[in-house]
Amino acid sequence: MNKTQPAPRRTTAPFEWSAVVLIVAATALFSTSNLLWTVREGVTPLSANSEFFAYSWVYGVRWGHGERHIFQPHSQLLFTIYALIDWAFSMTSGGTDRIVDGWRRISLIWPIVLTVASFGLLFGTVNRQAPIPDAILSAVIYLVAVPLFLTEHALNSLSYHSLAIVLALAALPLWRHYLTPVRPPSHFYFWLGVYAAVCAFSKPTFLAFSAPFYMMEVCRSIRDRSGTIFLRTLAAAVVALTCYFVWMLLLCRGFEGLTYQLSKTYEFMRSQSGMYADAKGVTPLHWYAGYVIGVMGPLPSVLIVVAAGLVPFCRDRLIITIGVCTGIVCALFCLYVRTQLHGQPEFIGLLMTLVVGILRVAKVPEKIEEHAASFVAPMAGVGAFALTGYTLVSPPEMKLRDFSVFMAKFDKVIVPNLFEQPQSVRTIALQIYPVVFYGVGDAWCRGSTDIFGIQPYSRLLDKAFGNLTCMHNIENPAIDISSYNRVIFPKEADSSIEVALSTMKTNFPDVLKRMTGCRSVEGDIPRFEVVECKLR
Repeated sequence: MNKTQPAPRRTTAPFEWSAVVLIVAATALFSTSNLLWTVREGVTPLSANSEFFAYSWVYGVRWGHGERHIFQPHSQLLFTIYALIDWAFSMTSGGTDRIVDGWRRISLIWPIVLTVASFGLLFGTVNRQAPIPDAILSAVIYLVAVPLFLTEHALNSLSYHSLAIVLALAALPLWRHYLTPVRPPSHFYFWLGVYAAVCAFSKPTFLAFSAPFYMMEVCRSIRDRSGTIFLRTLAAAVVALTCYFVWMLLLCRGFEGLTYQLSKTYEFMRSQSGMYADAKGVTPLHWYAGYVIGVMGPLPSVLIVVAAGLVPFCRDRLIITIGVCTGIVCALFCLYVRTQLHGQPEFIGLLMTLVVGILRVAKVPEKIEEHAASFVAPMAGVGAFALTGYTLVSPPEMKLRDFSVFMAKFDKVIVPNLFEQPQSVRTIALQIYPVVFYGVGDAWCRGSTDIFGIQPYSRLLDKAFGNLTCMHNIENPAIDISSYNRVIFPKEADSSIEVALSTMKTNFPDVLKRMTGCRSVEGDIPRFEVVECKLR
């Protein structure tokens, strides 16, 4: 009996990988150009937003220094990463100048590190039989979905937004197991469980990235009547839960801390429950038309249509249909829960990864290679050089350029007048949200408080700076006011100092009793002024 021999695998020529490298380099240059704009223009904003920096980097540093009961509702993974970076490079020691410079360096380096990781996942998993078409299609989808669509709040933030793209793309190695109808090997389910745990630890709604694989495997077990596949899928869920809760216990330093974290999470979710009701409309259809299409534009709908349209070209259509439908529903749910800019990175990240994964499962790159092999390499070279030339000649600027410039102007006034004073000048910084020290001052002040804006107040950074402390929204009775000789606070430019003081009287009564000789600090800050007072 003759056996059908498998088709020989095509050998990839070295020049093909050279073309892939050109595509990756051009994509990387364009993707990071809007971040490097800040370096070219001498603008030094702290991350994309000082609030994000406060509730991610500063909280992680505090956790790494042994503080307990630090509540962060979104991403516990960042705590461990940032604490490790702070410990490895001693970034909370060496004086004020070194600490502030370190904050600015990490604000620049962290997005670049995540971009490199994203590219490793995106281009490191290209189809070996058709690397150039795969790289071209992947680069186009990434460029349209990430640097051209998402804002710096997603790309250059040190908060959970920055993890959305890289964790969404981390699903691509799992999609490789669906290139053929053959059942995935046993180790696939172990890594699926680990992946789900990391997603949940990064942000609970990131579980949507792993949901399609669980649904596909459950449906496979039903279709094939295979108890083995079902048990392996169940084991993947057990691995995810075990990894997640062990990690949470270690992070929270025991059951008491875990109980605190869960109770605060419930409190936070209740406080946020009605925040986005106006944008959701009467029904989900009204929401889709008004927000997904009306606010976000055509890209989400295009990605959904492309993902669904590629399913008929896949070999195992039933399983892939289940995966695509699950991914789309989960993406829409994540955005619906938080209908605003903060929900867009995971939404777009999941849809983008879904399209790239299905594109490869449908073997579209191989079909292009088969019918247009003589054109793809020249197209890749021309496209890469054209994109590189455009980026160098007319580099794209940050979408939120105005806010970055605004934070930089705030820092030009705050850093010398607050952080670069002699140790004999002991200053209390006051701020009432939303009139805050946008930039370094806000990151330090809000990062030292609870995310709900109440006590306890962390003295970690105060001790590192030596001569500073801050009160955010409310007076802190634990601070000895008599040991300080100066106060500095922001106010709106169109209100007088007297009006600003009367507004602050309720929030900081004991501090205001000692304040005298208030004057405006010179500086060009749009819509705001900084006021300096002496303390009796």
